[in-house]
Amino acid sequence: MTGLDRKAKRVGGIAQVAKKWKALYRYFRDPKTSWVKKALAVAALLYFIMPMDIIPDYLVVMGYLDDLTLAAFVWRALSKELEHFSSEE
Repeated sequence: MTGLDRKAKRVGGIAQVAKKWKALYRYFRDPKTSWVKKALAVAALLYFIMPMDIIPDYLVVMGYLDDLTLAAFVWRALSKELEHFSSEE
């Protein structure tokens, strides 16, 4: 199990998190997506999977809360565009 899988399972269900990350990945791979938005998507993913960030993950509740907050912020910022990629299953 990868670090991303373990973390997703701990923060609220791997299926829902995986679906959003898959949509973000398809969005990232689309040649029409600007490089600025691609950089934002990569930064959010890296922040989510890296064990050391502003609030370390070993501080369980707060450590995951900052990761989820950032992921929610990025998802919301890109949500209009990501809707298309979420329905492409």
